[in-house]
Amino acid sequence: MRVAFVTVGDTGRLTGGYLYNVRVISGPVAEVSERPGVCVAVTGPVDDDTLATAYARADLFALPSHYEGYGIVYAEALAHGLPVLACGVGPVPDLVGEQAVLLVPSEDEKALSGALDLLLPDAELRARMSAAARRRARCLPRWDEVVAGFLWVLKEAAALRSTR
Repeated sequence: MRVAFVTVGDTGRLTGGYLYNVRVISGPVAEVSERPGVCVAVTGPVDDDTLATAYARADLFALPSHYEGYGIVYAEALAHGLPVLACGVGPVPDLVGEQAVLLVPSEDEKALSGALDLLLPDAELRARMSAAARRRARCLPRWDEVVAGFLWVLKEAAALRSTR
């Protein structure tokens, strides 16, 4: 089995956690990446086509985040039909549903490792989770719905303020 870990993100804008974690794990990542069949790549910002290619090549999406405000990247992964491995924090459990995800406790490396050990060799499980991811993605609001809801809230707030 060949395992490739790819990290994609705007490292110039992100501070603290992401850059700190990259530095902290640089030793173990180097050890892991030297194993036969394992590839580790950390990239900076990518264009939409490159990101779409990364999603298309992925077998699963893992983001063991300590905190998420909404988690749009999880919604993107679902829309690409990827099984999700995440921490059960903030809105993530409600966003991803139950069948497309394996949730692990935040900062529990043993649970994260166990979830990867379960998912990586089991193509059948990933296929079931992938189908569930596509179903879940169809239930999530579309951008036009989000914008309409946001505008409604703004209009309501403006109307409330004008009555004071």
